[in-house]
Amino acid sequence: MKFAAINTLPPVGKQKRYSPQVLTYIHALEENPPPGREPIDWKLVTNLPVEDLSAAVEKLGWYALRLKAEVFHKVMKSGCRAEEARLETAERLAKSLALIAVVSWHIFFVTMSARAKPEAAPDSVLTFAEITMLDRIDASRTRSRLQRPRSPLTCCKSPCLAAISPATMIRLPATWSSCAA
Repeated sequence: MKFAAINTLPPVGKQKRYSPQVLTYIHALEENPPPGREPIDWKLVTNLPVEDLSAAVEKLGWYALRLKAEVFHKVMKSGCRAEEARLETAERLAKSLALIAVVSWHIFFVTMSARAKPEAAPDSVLTFAEITMLDRIDASRTRSRLQRPRSPLTCCKSPCLAAISPATMIRLPATWSSCAA
């Protein structure tokens, strides 16, 4: 890991309106990645002070959390189609978004749990009623959404568990990833 504070000037045409800023550039490169995957190579810029290695690691930890927030919003937008809600009143929209947020959080929790413990049993994060309901939804489909071998956590082929697909996962360093609680 490398980091350096650099005095950064505003663009040429805006130097009269904006003053220079001290920005810290952090570069984290994984030296020995696990076999079969590319090394983590993060380049971050922050206006927060970074005085030592522990402060740089702290900023990288915050960045890793930002990636989790992006996954949560992806579930809301793509999985639950929050942007497609065409409701006539603000009250209806607020109620709809509240429900979507709860459902999205649960899907996000299952996703993070599957990443932390891919071989865990489904009932470690889902109730029997939830597993039964998801299996019924899947049985009513004409075509399965998951076309790959499944871990125990994805035993039911439900649409919300499709969020666990490796293609949609954002790779996080093992030391920073944790099960959402």
